[in-house]
Amino acid sequence: KRLRLPRAGKLPKLLSPELTAFVAALPRPAKDPLGERCQPVDRNEVALYHSRVDRILPLWQSQAGATVMCRVWSKSEKSHVEFALLSEGRQMPQSLARTEQGLIGRVLVETLLYRSDRKVELVDQLRNVAKEMGFRHFDEIVKWSAGRRLRQPTLAAGDDEASHSAESDQDDDIEDFIAAIDERS
Repeated sequence: KRLRLPRAGKLPKLLSPELTAFVAALPRPAKDPLGERCQPVDRNEVALYHSRVDRILPLWQSQAGATVMCRVWSKSEKSHVEFALLSEGRQMPQSLARTEQGLIGRVLVETLLYRSDRKVELVDQLRNVAKEMGFRHFDEIVKWSAGRRLRQPTLAAGDDEASHSAESDQDDDIEDFIAAIDERS
């Protein structure tokens, strides 16, 4: 069965006013640190067929896919909202966070870890974006990411297992950090 999209007027009821304004203001200015990560998404192009997801709200598009908010249910727990990444060629959505604060935290952390220009200006720009989005844990993100290396590009065939293991450990660190933000939100 195809998922139902909430009516456009429901957006303010589902998201905080800050995140609603952020999504409504897309696309981001060219020099914005989230300019590449958060582009407008065509609601008609986002399709997901999954037996545990019954509502979906597209937020933004990036090279990795569409970031969406969806309602997930299972027999073992009540339905809950989750933020996920839908990628072409992937049947299952990749869970990003269970709260808005977790989603915003993930976007900011990954921006800090992926960008090679981790300078004071980038941190200041992201601090302003975090404030605009209503994010409450920015100083914690800066402190957490300060000791981390930049993410390495995806491994090509033949790369060694030690490099792959280090990348996997970093992904696990990010998951744990975002889960902690979700817990406090």
